[in-house]
Amino acid sequence: MGMFDEVDCQYPLPDGFVPAEGDHAQTKDTECLLDLYQIREDGTIWLQVYDIEDRSDPKATGIMRLAGCMTRVNQHWEPSTYHDGLQFRYYDRATKVSHVYDAHFDHGKLLKIEAVPTD
Repeated sequence: MGMFDEVDCQYPLPDGFVPAEGDHAQTKDTECLLDLYQIREDGTIWLQVYDIEDRSDPKATGIMRLAGCMTRVNQHWEPSTYHDGLQFRYYDRATKVSHVYDAHFDHGKLLKIEAVPTD
């Protein structure tokens, strides 16, 4: 599966799909660092930025030494100047159907969003 970023789309989707509360779509069109983007109702795209702290237990052993080593702190939203196409996919657990969308941005502002047919 690999790395991906997540998208929280608050903008109305063209096929009427409404994601469940807290559901995020996945995309590989961004940096794929497990970051979270948000497409707001006004069509702007935002990025959740954060600092990283090592909050691991220095007394832990084995694999548990990694737990908490990259804890995200000081999380906040900043407007993005994303300027490209962005394909993202929601998976509807209730119907077991994927909903795929192509969004196009011009310096952080949504130009259009289209549903992509899936098989």
